[in-house]
Amino acid sequence: MSQTGRKLPQTWHPIYPDLFVDLRARANEALSSKLELAGAMLRQSSEEVREKVKIREVDVRPDLRMKSCIAADSSSYPLPFAISRMALIGAIAVRHPTRKPVSVAGQLLDLEPRFASSDFQVYLGAVRESMIPRAVLDQLSRYGPADLILIDGPLSISQWYNLASAEVVRRAVLELVRSRNDLLNAGAKDGIDLIGVVKKSESMYFQKAYGLSGGLSDQFLFNQVLQFGERTEEISITEQIIAAATGAAMVEKMDHQIYGFYIKTSRNPLTPPLRIEFPDYVKGRVDDLASYVLSTSLESFDYKYDGLPQAQCIAHRDGKVTKDAMSAIVQEQIAKMSSSEDSLRLLSLFTEQGGL
Repeated sequence: MSQTGRKLPQTWHPIYPDLFVDLRARANEALSSKLELAGAMLRQSSEEVREKVKIREVDVRPDLRMKSCIAADSSSYPLPFAISRMALIGAIAVRHPTRKPVSVAGQLLDLEPRFASSDFQVYLGAVRESMIPRAVLDQLSRYGPADLILIDGPLSISQWYNLASAEVVRRAVLELVRSRNDLLNAGAKDGIDLIGVVKKSESMYFQKAYGLSGGLSDQFLFNQVLQFGERTEEISITEQIIAAATGAAMVEKMDHQIYGFYIKTSRNPLTPPLRIEFPDYVKGRVDDLASYVLSTSLESFDYKYDGLPQAQCIAHRDGKVTKDAMSAIVQEQIAKMSSSEDSLRLLSLFTEQGGL
């Protein structure tokens, strides 16, 4: 399709190597054109950003690497069966660098196949994300407070969760709100710094807050602007979500206002900046939070870990529900039922959730 939506002329080839040559030529032409247009647009947007958004240099402080941090992450993997919408979920909270036994929990999510795919995805996200604060709270109750709490993902709550239609899914979303509030209130009560680290984001909170043009995500835009060790000033994420909401915003149910900034923690130009979210009660310590993130971030050839704080990398590595683990569980069930063809038919794969 062209930019006007018109299909480009097709070319038929009798031999498949010619098809590769033809597609490569078309892809190179289209990509070159897109890159040229995007480059011109981003040069203009970058100048506009630097005029409107204050960019600050972040201090590297090696002493912060010894700061006691509780880091938490969760992961999930759908089970590809047609008989039920099922998923395995794991959550973990680790304490770094002072090592204590981890707080870990697993859960099997199970919805009848009559539920819509959108409800299942919202349900899966809500349950998975609500397990992160619960893991941190367990760590706090067992081993006492830390200097800082770091969760993988945002502290704010996306309007995406308003897609919940089934009652069981809406209850799961409300539990997510409660778990986030419990964590925020526990951190405020004990005076513990709290941040959420967002690795990937398509939001445009900053562009809307400053009236910037462009139409691309904040994260992509700031990757063109920020140099290693720089961050943006902070804005209220809560206010931007409320302003963009067509109805009641989920963040209005939260007990604390959430702020955020972007920070470039990797020297790799392909690694985008992180969005760091934090609650209102630590707003006066935002420079220390930024220094902690930069000072503990790792340089890695593995894209999953490059630029992330070390504690977050440990939680992500140890709490991952991997495809290999899920595959082993499914294969075990298939082996148990292998004596009966009729039983095996019950385990037919549900392609919407992916195969093995």
